[in-house]
Amino acid sequence: MQDATVRGTARTEAISKRRRAVFTGLVPYLHGEDLYTALWLWQDKYSDGPAMALHQFINEFACLIEQQVRRSDIHRSLVAAMSKDEVELAPDPYADMLAYRERRLPESKLSAAVAPEDAAPLPATVVLEAVLHALFRQLDEEYPVLTDKLRRYLSHHLAGVDLALGPFSELSQWLSGLRPHLNHAYSEGQMRALVHIAYVGGCEYLGPVQIDTLLARAVEEAEHLPQARHFAPGRLL
Repeated sequence: MQDATVRGTARTEAISKRRRAVFTGLVPYLHGEDLYTALWLWQDKYSDGPAMALHQFINEFACLIEQQVRRSDIHRSLVAAMSKDEVELAPDPYADMLAYRERRLPESKLSAAVAPEDAAPLPATVVLEAVLHALFRQLDEEYPVLTDKLRRYLSHHLAGVDLALGPFSELSQWLSGLRPHLNHAYSEGQMRALVHIAYVGGCEYLGPVQIDTLLARAVEEAEHLPQARHFAPGRLL
């Protein structure tokens, strides 16, 4: 468990540094919505990819934004930023990225209150976190290259779940390793949708047989929680 925590901390720090580098490299060329569109594309699809994926990243975000981009200049700027020392990089833009994504949510989703940090989570929330955590831990042990991919897949598809502002932000941060636990209340439908997205992503990366096995183990593990007496983990499937 301690080793997993250390690996998780190292992963978060590494992604943060790369995100700062990408932000530093893009700022001279992109602004406003175009900048955040590119940053979220990198966060969701390329944050754990090799340096050679920069060309693909630039080509993809160039298709998403309306303005013409100087692809070769941006590529040189990103490569240069990746080689900079931390003190030379711009601050981590993740908080601003979250604020941008939240502003893009429909108004109907902005009315939910944010759960206080010290409030005890509901049993169903504890069970949801336990199932997803067990799934990610198994991936880390058996298919480590896929752990971050599935986290990003789930984060990328959060917009398809009917979530209010607070839960949306909480899940985004938790999936990115910036928050240790989930605290908000989620409906059973929302939780089932989240697990289903993880299942679909797992089918894409592993195949249905393997992801079925991992999810079954995750649910079985969560059944030993005291909270499982109040919310059966099997209800998430």
